[in-house]
Formats: sequence, C-alpha cells, structure tokens
Amino acid sequence: LTDVGGGINLAQKWFSDALTANGLGTLIGSGLDNLLYGQFLGDRKLAPKLHQWAEELNLENFQIELIEPLKKSEADRNWHDAKSEDLVLLLLTSGSTGMPKAVMHNHRSLLSRSASTVQFNGFSKEDISLNWFSLDHVGGIVMFHLRDVYLGCQQIHAPTELVLQEPTRWLDWISHYRATITWAPNFAYGLIVQELENRQKTGSQQENHRGWDLSSMHFILNAGEAIVAKTVRRFLEVLGQYQLQDRAMHPDGACQKPQVR
Repeated sequence: LTDVGGGINLAQKWFSDALTANGLGTLIGSGLDNLLYGQFLGDRKLAPKLHQWAEELNLENFQIELIEPLKKSEADRNWHDAKSEDLVLLLLTSGSTGMPKAVMHNHRSLLSRSASTVQFNGFSKEDISLNWFSLDHVGGIVMFHLRDVYLGCQQIHAPTELVLQEPTRWLDWISHYRATITWAPNFAYGLIVQELENRQKTGSQQENHRGWDLSSMHFILNAGEAIVAKTVRRFLEVLGQYQLQDRAMHPDGACQKPQVR
C-alpha cells in the first residue's frame, strides 16, 4: 500500500473523510444510527474528534479503542471463522433518489466480484493501481482496494481533495508511480481537459515541463455517473501527446445503483 497523502494510515484517513462528509449525520438521518454502537478504532489524534461528534449526535455507548496500545498487545489468535454469507460491508447509496440506503455486501459477493473483474480484464499482480476516492466509497474500497488485496498488486491511494484542487496531480501520480489502472466518474476527465486547455489559452508551459509519461496506463475505468462521449474523446485526444493509449478508457456503469440518463 502506498498513501500519497502524507503517510496517513488508510483506515484512519477513511474514517476522517467519512466524518468530514457528515457520514455520521447521514447514518442518523437514514435511521441507521444502530450501526454507530459498539467499538471504533482510531488513533490518539483522531479520538477527540470522534468523541466530539458522538456528543453532538447524542450517541450512547460510543466507545473508541486506540491503535497505539493495541500495537503493543500480543496478537489475537482467536480469529473469526467467516462464512461466505457473513455481512462484511454496508455502503450507503448517494441518496439522489431519496434517503440513502445501506447496500449489504457479504464475503461471497465481494470475492466473486474481485475474481471476475481480474479474470475478465486480465489484471495481474504486476499491475499498479491508483485510486483517489475515499475508502467509504464503493469505488475506493470495493472496486480498487479489496480487488487489489485479492490480486496482490501494489495499490496507490491519494486524498480526493488534492485532485479536486489541482486535477493534473492525478497525471503526476500516474507518471511517477507508473500506474497501470485507475478510475474516476466522468466529471473528473472533464476537469483534466479544462485545466490543460486553460493553460494552452494562457500560454502556460507548466504542463509540458512536467514531462508526463502516461504510457504505463492501460486501464482507465469511467464509472459512477453518466458518461459523456464528447468528454471521453477529448480527454484521450489531449492526453495522447503524453503517450496515453487511445484504447485505455473503459466505460462501466458500476456504482451502488443504476445510472440512467
């Protein structure tokens, strides 16, 4: 695992992002507040923030286990004997059609999904994946992180806000890490095109001296929202000068709910 966000533990980064996005408030509003009972894992830096949110939401029996003391404890050998139908993840839909709904995922569905996409797309342990969506998003946790654990390949994770602040950072990471697989919804490809075209109009040469080499990238997943063909064509055209393969884009309707346009 590689985290380009400054060495932040991925699990902690996911929880922090979920809280920042009012993830706990969404659960309360969805009637899923029963999911917020029990023990939560965090470090000493994150614990005060978690306690504050728990108090604001009037959560009872909200317990936080600190990572630091647990690291000094002996390894627990009392492992859970998981069954294929055991619940693993609850991921919320976007809520665009009403109150967000929790989609249940079990071991069987997640492993089957990972195995099938690896086989269908010809992925291997030599691939290097790049994801910049948080791990409370189905794209980040299921479509990339869990798939890559199953595959045993190197995976790069970056904070979403860094790309939204400067979209071409995405290209920096592809070139630097020699990433072969990445993804984003359609809007992100439009951001790249817009930034590069704006630089050309103003005469900026910043994009040229970076020396991007995108030749390693062979699978760019476009999923999560309606796909605009014009945006995709322009993205491939503009980045062709940086050795991006013209067949690298792979459209998919994968998301927590069907995409209709």
